[in-house]
Formats: sequence, C-alpha cells, structure tokens
Amino acid sequence: MVLPDRFGAHLRYLAPFDPARPEFRYGMRYGAPLMAGWTVLLLWALGAPVARRDVLAITVVPVVIGVMLNDTAATRRGYLRRGPLWATRALQVGLITLFAVAYLGSG
Repeated sequence: MVLPDRFGAHLRYLAPFDPARPEFRYGMRYGAPLMAGWTVLLLWALGAPVARRDVLAITVVPVVIGVMLNDTAATRRGYLRRGPLWATRALQVGLITLFAVAYLGSG
C-alpha cells in the first residue's frame, strides 16, 4: 500500500485504471498507516494480551500520525484542498488528545 504503483496494482483493475493517478496513490497511502497500526496491534496483543492500555499509544503513533502525515504530503503536492482538511485535522487532534488523557490517566 505504501508503494501503490508497484506489485502489479495495474493488473487488479480493468482499463483505463492507472495506479499512477494521484487519487489512487493517495487512497492507498491513506490505508497504509491503518494497516501498519493494526498489524502492530495484533503482534503486540499476541505477546501480552493483558496490557491493553498500550493500544492507545499504538493507535496514535502509526495510525493517526501516519494519516496526518499523508494528508500533509497530499496537500503540499496539490492533491487535497486545505480548507476541507481542517475539519479532519481537528478530529485527529481531538483523538490524540483523548487518547493521551486516557493513556496517562490509566497509569
């Protein structure tokens, strides 16, 4: 997902699909941090299923921060307009705040 123009993505879709289009690349890169976050979560849970408190930190770092970085990169490249992104950014900052309060309060 991080390299959407690799690994035969063009073979999975009917013509005139083009994996080099910014919309497709943005979508794939948007999902990559989510997939990484859940992979880390599952591996972590396998080793210590009782310590669920760490799910919050694992969710914030690869998932929320990764999505924020992708949004920033897409905006700088001109794939996203800045205006509509502010609502998403406010939600992301709100989630980070809530997760931080919950994480610190549970220790």
